[in-house]
Amino acid sequence: MYTPTKESTPQSRNLNSVKASKKQNQIITPQELTPTVTELEKVLGSETILKFKTQSFHWNVEGPYFQSLHRLFEEQYEQLESHIDVIAERIRALGFYAPHSLRALTLGSYVDDAIEANLNWKFMVETLRDDHKRLGKITTDAAKLASEEGDTATASMFDDLTLFHEKSAWMLSSALKI
Repeated sequence: MYTPTKESTPQSRNLNSVKASKKQNQIITPQELTPTVTELEKVLGSETILKFKTQSFHWNVEGPYFQSLHRLFEEQYEQLESHIDVIAERIRALGFYAPHSLRALTLGSYVDDAIEANLNWKFMVETLRDDHKRLGKITTDAAKLASEEGDTATASMFDDLTLFHEKSAWMLSSALKI
């Protein structure tokens, strides 16, 4: 499990010493935001790895279902790109810097890089389906965490991600029934 170092903690990237909570009109210190911001960073790294993996599969898919999978992978990596931007901007809106290096971005990611050179279309679909299922569960838990901290905007963003990942997993599962 990822343990942030002093250099990579959200506190070290804090822009403001305190943030006002719009929901309860109370002061939230950076330490109180750390669990949500840390989760945002892990999800940002996970989404980035998944986006690259999906785009790589888009470039490399072959076989009898090339056309439909090529299009599906393209739709999904474009949607991931949009979600990545929203997550990074949410980190900034909370008063922290988004990770600024690939190493920092991918530390603690819930998604593994596609190291295996298996470019079989079925392997690609199964791998992406499993990643989307995993991230759907993680973003559901992250929404609960953000909600418990009184951060309804971040909770809502995580809920949107959950819907995206659940739909993507369903579409990929359906593609396997060919």
